[in-house]
Amino acid sequence: MVVVGCPQCLMYVMLSGEEKQPKCPRCKSPVLLHLTSSVPPPPPTTTTPAATSPPTTTCRPAAPGAS
Repeated sequence: MVVVGCPQCLMYVMLSGEEKQPKCPRCKSPVLLHLTSSVPPPPPTTTTPAATSPPTTTCRPAAPGAS
């Protein structure tokens, strides 16, 4: 048995895994999303800042006569 979802009907169904081309029992669409898999999901990606120096800020010199 496999659990699949139909993106057209927006419903989940359990189908026999023996069929070569399973179809949605409601709309007969061959496009099904398999919800269970024996392949483990990929590890989550983490974003880390690059190992560089901290960002520099630029300062403008004060205008002449400004206080």
